[in-house]
Amino acid sequence: METEAIVWLWHLERPEEGPPERLKEWLPLSFKEQMLRYKKPDDQARFAAGRYLLFHALSLAGTPEALHELSTDEFGRNFISGIPDFNISHSGNWVGLAWRSSAKIGLDIELKRALDPSAFTKQFSPIEMQAMLASPNPLEAFFKNWTRKEAVMKAEGRGMRIPLHSIRLAKHGARIDGDERFWYYRPITVDEAHACHVCSDMPLNRIQVSVLNQTQP
Repeated sequence: METEAIVWLWHLERPEEGPPERLKEWLPLSFKEQMLRYKKPDDQARFAAGRYLLFHALSLAGTPEALHELSTDEFGRNFISGIPDFNISHSGNWVGLAWRSSAKIGLDIELKRALDPSAFTKQFSPIEMQAMLASPNPLEAFFKNWTRKEAVMKAEGRGMRIPLHSIRLAKHGARIDGDERFWYYRPITVDEAHACHVCSDMPLNRIQVSVLNQTQP
């Protein structure tokens, strides 16, 4: 786990029905109370799956008890002091957790849906917009680039405080206006209905991807 980025995924077959029984049985009491603050069953299901993915990562790192030290920083990003960087994302039927011990990490999953890419001029530069609209499938290009930008924001740490239009996309990574750092991203294959990218401030040469709920918890 020390030398590569890892992405764990959980597929929710029917998130509208709430968390699967095995997740509800596993979830510690303190997290059950947090889960119930969400009114919608699908939000409860994604919360429970995200917490299990984090527990799994911590268990492999030998620190499962650190789950109860989970905190949120001033930008709303989850962290645990003394633990490698991680990031949780969810959309549609999928929940994911990216983990990297030696660098910052960000993950974004998006359920593809019908929309007009040309309406997002505030989020994309004219060059980016022109390239998307000229592509064979503008909607696919939109969600590819959207998840790239969101993953960069999440890896950098300030989230939505970074304007999307300030993130300048290139083939394998991006820069944020006023910041010389280069943010590397790679696509993660989820399924045809979802787009996903992982991002880090160090090259992503090896990414291990696992779907957990086929066998666990």
